[in-house]
Amino acid sequence: MKKQIYKSLLFSIPIFLFISYITIVDPYEFINLVHIISADKKLKVLNRNDESGPRGNLLWKLVHYKRNPVENVLFGDSQCRAIEESQLDSLTGEDWFNFCIPGASYETIFDNFWFCAEKVKLKKVYMEVSFMNYNGFRSYNISNLGTDYMDKPYLYFARKEILFDSWINMRYAISGNQYLVINSHELAPAYEMDILANERMDLFFESYEYPDSIFAGLTEIANYCDHNNIELVFIIMPTYKALGTHLREIGLWEPYMRFKRDIASLGKLIDYDSGLTISEERQNFTDFFHPRKYLLDEITDEIWGEKPLREGVKTHGF
Repeated sequence: MKKQIYKSLLFSIPIFLFISYITIVDPYEFINLVHIISADKKLKVLNRNDESGPRGNLLWKLVHYKRNPVENVLFGDSQCRAIEESQLDSLTGEDWFNFCIPGASYETIFDNFWFCAEKVKLKKVYMEVSFMNYNGFRSYNISNLGTDYMDKPYLYFARKEILFDSWINMRYAISGNQYLVINSHELAPAYEMDILANERMDLFFESYEYPDSIFAGLTEIANYCDHNNIELVFIIMPTYKALGTHLREIGLWEPYMRFKRDIASLGKLIDYDSGLTISEERQNFTDFFHPRKYLLDEITDEIWGEKPLREGVKTHGF
C-alpha cells in the first residue's frame, strides 16, 4: 500500500509542476493569479507569427473582455488589429476595446459581436469590413480557437499550444530577445512581401460567389444596433493599388462595388479604399492589404479624433 502511494506521489509531481508552470506564466492571463510577466510582453508573444496571432488574439480578447466589458468596441480582422486602445481612449475620452482578430472571417466577427452584446449594453460599434472575405467560397470560422478554452477551461492545461506559448513567454521575459517576438514579415524584404501578397490575392479571389449568408449576418447586426440605439459605423481600410488592378483583371471589380453598396445600405460607412493618394505608395503598406503602423495611427486620428478625414475619403450616412 505504501509503495502504491509512493508511486502515485511520484507520478503526480510532474503534473503538479506542469500545472504550476502554466499557472505562473499564464500566457493569456486566463487564470489571473500571478503576473510575473507583463501584459505587453505577453501580447508581443501572441502576435509573433501568423499561426499564433489568430488563436492568441481570440483567447486573449475573449478572456479580457469577459473580465472587463466596455460599451465601445472595434471589431474586424488584422487590418485594424494594431490600433491601440489607449489611442482610442485618448481621442474619445471613453473606454474602447479592440476586438480585431488576425485571420477572422465574417462569421468570427459576428460571433465576437454577439459575445460582447451578451456581456454589456453596447453604445458604439465600429466594424472594419473588407472584400477579401466577402465571398461565399470563403465561409469559415475560427472562433473555436478561443471559445474551446472558455467552454472547457481544463484545456488550458492540456494543449501543447499553451505550453509552447508559456515557454516563449518565459524565454522572452528572461532574455529580452526581440527575435522571439518579431513577426518575420517585419524583417522580410519588399520583394518577398510582394510575392506573399500576390499569393494571398490568388487565394482570396481564386473563386467568387456572392455571400448571401454574410450579408444576412451583417444585416442582423445592423438591425440589432438600430433597435437598441447603438451607433454602428463600418470602416473600409485602404489597400495598395495593386489590389484594385487585380480585381479589374479577374472581373471582380463590379462585385467589389456591390460589396461597398451592400455595406452603405446598412448604415454609416467610412471608405478609405477610394482611390486615395496613400494607396499609390507601396511603402505605406506591409503587403497589399495592411497599412503600416504610422498610417494606421493617422487614420485612427481622423476617424476617432478631431482631425478631419483626408481628401478623397468617401462617407455615407453621416
